[in-house]
Amino acid sequence: MVKGISFNGFYNSRNPVARALEWGRFRKILAMAKLKGNESILDFGCGAQALKEVLPKGCKYVGYDIVSEYSDTKDYTRLKGVDVVFSLSVFEHLSPEDLDSNLKAFKKMGVKRLVVELPREDSSVNRFGSWLFGLEFDHAVNHKLGWREAIKIIDRHFSCIDFKNRAFISWVSTWGARA
Repeated sequence: MVKGISFNGFYNSRNPVARALEWGRFRKILAMAKLKGNESILDFGCGAQALKEVLPKGCKYVGYDIVSEYSDTKDYTRLKGVDVVFSLSVFEHLSPEDLDSNLKAFKKMGVKRLVVELPREDSSVNRFGSWLFGLEFDHAVNHKLGWREAIKIIDRHFSCIDFKNRAFISWVSTWGARA
């Protein structure tokens, strides 16, 4: 792994190209989220909380990560009134059982929407970018789920509203609560 790259991507990179790519990523994700600025946000797997910096004013933000120094809460399941959960390049690190369990917790919390980004390891663009930036995407070690499998699990709990293939690098999708 390259040092200085947060779990959320190139957030703290000094490379202007890498930073531009990261901010472009956030712009596309936020456009799909269609936030009004008054939502309560849970950033699930927040890493260094880069998302917090680009949210519209008025959003109430809570970050949760397994690394406690990044988290604003120890137990995200106790949060009340969460409108939108962002999970950006996180679900693929969970086992199918853990993803299912977390999705059940989101439903129990009354979450209205999910915004999910899943990396496309199978794309040639992603493999080239990994080589170019010296990143290692070893599916067998780092990822427990492929993007297709994760989508099938999410679909059991939430309804897909929209999805986009982000330059063959990742799938970004929004999901609504099932009636």
